[in-house]
Amino acid sequence: MTVMRFPSTVGTYNVMTSGAGQLIAALDISIALNGWSKVYDNGSNTVVYQSTDVSTHQRYIQVKDTENYIAEIRGYRFMTDAITGTQSFPNANDTTVLYIVKHDSVFTQPSKRWAVVCDASVFYLWIDPDSNTTPTNPPNAGMYCFGDFVTRKADEIYNTIIIGATGTPAGVAPNRTLSTGFENFHLIANFRSGNFPWYAMQGHYAAGSLMPTGKSPFYNATYRYGIGKHSDVRKPGGSQGTIGTSGIPYPNPMFSATRLSMGPTYLTEAFAYQIGGAVRACLRGTLQGIWSPLHTKPIPHGDVFQGDGLTVSGTREFEAFNLLSGQVMIETSDTWYT
Repeated sequence: MTVMRFPSTVGTYNVMTSGAGQLIAALDISIALNGWSKVYDNGSNTVVYQSTDVSTHQRYIQVKDTENYIAEIRGYRFMTDAITGTQSFPNANDTTVLYIVKHDSVFTQPSKRWAVVCDASVFYLWIDPDSNTTPTNPPNAGMYCFGDFVTRKADEIYNTIIIGATGTPAGVAPNRTLSTGFENFHLIANFRSGNFPWYAMQGHYAAGSLMPTGKSPFYNATYRYGIGKHSDVRKPGGSQGTIGTSGIPYPNPMFSATRLSMGPTYLTEAFAYQIGGAVRACLRGTLQGIWSPLHTKPIPHGDVFQGDGLTVSGTREFEAFNLLSGQVMIETSDTWYT
């Protein structure tokens, strides 16, 4: 599976205008050109994409792009057309609707920046719904995701994740909007790493749980597919709530101000874990291609850098993506599995 970025030049972006079908058009010129296929289309801006790689689970993502400013997404294990599917995630008993905020009607800037990094197993979609702000500090950008993550369990069949925005849209279709203000940070698909069910479940779902009914206080008819993620800052008990908002000081004060180097930038994998409280939570795997900086936004948005480390084979290329209140590094080189 080949890792590709769309557009291909790092630090640059495609643009999206408001209107139905705009998200579908973006996915058609990105993921559909690298390992994904639009397998169902109802002709009215509801479509379904699936990986073409038989080594993946080939789960389905349904995209309802019928409105001007937001689109609805949902994962399914099985589908027979653009509307009909079974074993959805969020599951059928969950009233949560996942959204992609493709455009913010508050701002008059017509074109909103977006970029995709993907292979045939998973795709990451970054959208700045404002785009009238300075490119170096997009305050309301969101990162959305669908596909298989790398599992720690050899025979797991549920390691497909979907990450979307949640909340109650304002207005009337087709002009509904979803707030992107800081006070509602959880509405945007920020890479949240808090170890609380309302954070971890807010827009993060897997295709299934590893824990049977009754074995977890958070496993029930509504939230049994909720999944969270964290980084090494969280694991030792750190206070990081959002990836890229705390950790080791940067620039590193250990390095003299007279030296050119600001010290190393430390990154760690983004770990997917099963929600279950302090006793029953379990590590399920990692989100390939996503790295968490162990600092507070150490790299300017859009900057590209290279690095390696004790647990990294060879030199990798990374691009910094700012989110609503944090930052993630996406590995843009074709080195996700090396």
